[in-house]
Amino acid sequence: MVFGLWFLTCLVLAVRAIRRDDIVHHRRWMIRAFAIGIGNTRIWLGLFEVTGLGSFESSFGPAFWISFSLHAGAAEVWLRAFPNPPELTRESPAASSSQPVTGPATLV
Repeated sequence: MVFGLWFLTCLVLAVRAIRRDDIVHHRRWMIRAFAIGIGNTRIWLGLFEVTGLGSFESSFGPAFWISFSLHAGAAEVWLRAFPNPPELTRESPAASSSQPVTGPATLV
């Protein structure tokens, strides 16, 4: 239930952002949706079975939560480490001719 609601929330907010032509926020919400959508539950299930920590039935819940948590956490770490898309941090040709760029653009 938590996974489904979070995935749906990310997608709805991404669609709302792109309909407002807010590409930066659309990108951030789609990164979150992609990160939790890809999942690697099968890898964790295999590790649990190979190491003898549990059968498929008993380890599905923990494997799912480990996968979901790691991917959601990795997406948030990525978004905090790189808050601006690369196109906002580059100097535009118009800006180079009129004014010097003092630093990367910031998001509100």
